[in-house]
Amino acid sequence: MKKKIAVGILVVLMIKVSMVGTFSSNVKAFDTNPTPFGYIEWSNGTSATVYGVAWNTAGTHAMMVGDNYATDLNWSSQSITNITGFSSGDTLNDVCYDPAGVFYAVGNDSSGVLTAYSWAPDSSMQYKNTGLTTSGTFKKVAMGSDGFMAVGESSGAPLVKYYDIVANGLWRNITLSGGYPATAVSFVNGTFFIFVEASVGTDLYKISEADAKLGDSTATFIVNYPDLTVNDAASNGDDITAVGYNSETNGTIFTFNAANGIVESPLNVTVTNNDSAYNIEFVGIAWDSTGTWATLVGHDYAGGEPVPVVYSYKVRSKYAAKLAYSGGDSTLGVAIRPPHSPASSTIVGTGTGGATTLSTTTATQPITVATIYPHINYIDIYDNASNSYMNRQMNVDEGSATDEFYYVEVDAYYGDAVSGLSWSDINTVDVYAWYDNGATLLDNYDNTEPVGKENVQFHFQYAYNSGVPTWQIVYPSGGEVQFFSSACSDTAVTAYNHVLRFAFAPQQQVHNGSAGIEGTNVAPDNRYNTTGSWVAQDQSSVNALNDPYTWDMHVYVEDSTGSAFVSAYDEFGIYKFTDLGTWSIPGDLSASAAPNTAGVQMTVGGSATFDLTYRSNCEYQIRVYMDNDLLSGTTADVIPASHLTVFGGNMTKALCFAGSGSANAIYIVGNVTAVAPYPTGTSTTTTQAGNALQWTVDIPVVAEASYTANAVYEILHL
Repeated sequence: MKKKIAVGILVVLMIKVSMVGTFSSNVKAFDTNPTPFGYIEWSNGTSATVYGVAWNTAGTHAMMVGDNYATDLNWSSQSITNITGFSSGDTLNDVCYDPAGVFYAVGNDSSGVLTAYSWAPDSSMQYKNTGLTTSGTFKKVAMGSDGFMAVGESSGAPLVKYYDIVANGLWRNITLSGGYPATAVSFVNGTFFIFVEASVGTDLYKISEADAKLGDSTATFIVNYPDLTVNDAASNGDDITAVGYNSETNGTIFTFNAANGIVESPLNVTVTNNDSAYNIEFVGIAWDSTGTWATLVGHDYAGGEPVPVVYSYKVRSKYAAKLAYSGGDSTLGVAIRPPHSPASSTIVGTGTGGATTLSTTTATQPITVATIYPHINYIDIYDNASNSYMNRQMNVDEGSATDEFYYVEVDAYYGDAVSGLSWSDINTVDVYAWYDNGATLLDNYDNTEPVGKENVQFHFQYAYNSGVPTWQIVYPSGGEVQFFSSACSDTAVTAYNHVLRFAFAPQQQVHNGSAGIEGTNVAPDNRYNTTGSWVAQDQSSVNALNDPYTWDMHVYVEDSTGSAFVSAYDEFGIYKFTDLGTWSIPGDLSASAAPNTAGVQMTVGGSATFDLTYRSNCEYQIRVYMDNDLLSGTTADVIPASHLTVFGGNMTKALCFAGSGSANAIYIVGNVTAVAPYPTGTSTTTTQAGNALQWTVDIPVVAEASYTANAVYEILHL
């Protein structure tokens, strides 16, 4: 993402998500979104190799661990700080979080003996080495209900121990029949699953937490996976390097390895990715809280040398989508920051990546109307895998709408054999959707469909003429919402009952919608009630439009005479999205003048003004700061950052920087308060926010040379 240029400019993205890992110069963390989005770098200026990361339940703190390394990623202050009380020279390979409020990290100390620590945010590290005298190392850890299980190896043999938090910190030994290192562990529905290297392939063991708490227990062998082997230049053993599970498949274990791709066990189905040739070792996995999407990190050895990769995987889809990742040394671990969102993967490693969070399915309920009128059984929104998004939040188009569009599904019927009426008597089915801006219980779609509301409402229409269905998007027409008529479908269940699917993809400035107070990014209620009876909400009236700051939907079915019609209503949400990257600027920013010259106009491609282009579907701010003073490699002279002046966006006057660094950032959009997203178009410019950008520089008395630095642009939202 960084590019050095004369009096340079660097465009970076902030989406309130994080990335972290092995670093060549210092330990960094990156805010990231799904491909093709960018990132913003966080750093505490330390050189280290970072193996593990875990978030607390509130999503306010993440603990990152590695070689001689333990830090706190503080979300509210957006900073990384060293955790005090950590013993110098120790290696921590993995970390987990106890919802009671404590992180636990495991590895080995500087003398090669097992070690473990506990840490609560805003406190110092606590040493928990009592009872750990064995030489070896813990590689992975999984939190259970009353304690955690750590696995690794000692002198090449498997090493498995359970730490009983409830029983005042007792360590319990777990025996395995295998003779090779344990490489991964997961906790599912009261049971720990342990993966161990074998002479051929990989062995899977299990032990209940109740048995693990007894001490000196033996894990039960389940199965050997002979084909699950690492096949890369960096490995001399057979192992499973990452394991996870999800709730949708009732606790199915998911294992990840190299040449065989991804395997869902015990389904034992090999999953492919979207590369024609690959040799990938996945070393980390994190599932979103719905258990339907995972982010995978690892390395591709297809070219001989390991190349860091990040993939997004959806359960039961049998497909892993490779995400854009540029540069860096390695990707070693991953965690999802609660509450889940499409942009919430914290990845240990250098570069960019992302994750997508989707939702579970919902129930349906018939809507009853008059006998000879059309009926709507239900309306819903689905993705390609039939996951429901009604009363859930969906993603805007991530850049591959032809693969990622959604369907508005309408199940309706008309007539019967007695009345002589059938679906052929239906004229049109209209789908209206709009952002309610806080209003509830109202059908307030603007039927004038004016210019200027393209990102806050849309209208699709189905017509049935002489047995031939036709599809169109009535509004908007500017591409803010993509409509795929070729992917729409009309399924005749009977002569009276049809199921329609309208295929669409909201583009990246279609307004964010969520329940409750704007900005919380919390999904609306389920389409069924919350009493446990799983009865669908009534969709027959505007009473279904009961949540503020959501997207509301009205489906209207009309017969050929126009005298018989029926309506259905419900709500859905759209996740927040902001995007700003190197594509956002037209070129390099530069100036040329003699020393001791003030007010020198800087230009981009010869122009004194230029636009920063970006995308946002929620309230946002844009700021810019200098990463350093302007320096030259040929002289010790400096042009201070305070000699640079910027104007544009909705600034009321030009400002010069007080110094370099983010603490001296200048807000070019949203200085006083965050601004609303632009209501039309698929992108926004600083001119649309107020004014194009202009830069000037006061050149002091310095030696003749070329002086460079980076200007860092950030787009932020709550």
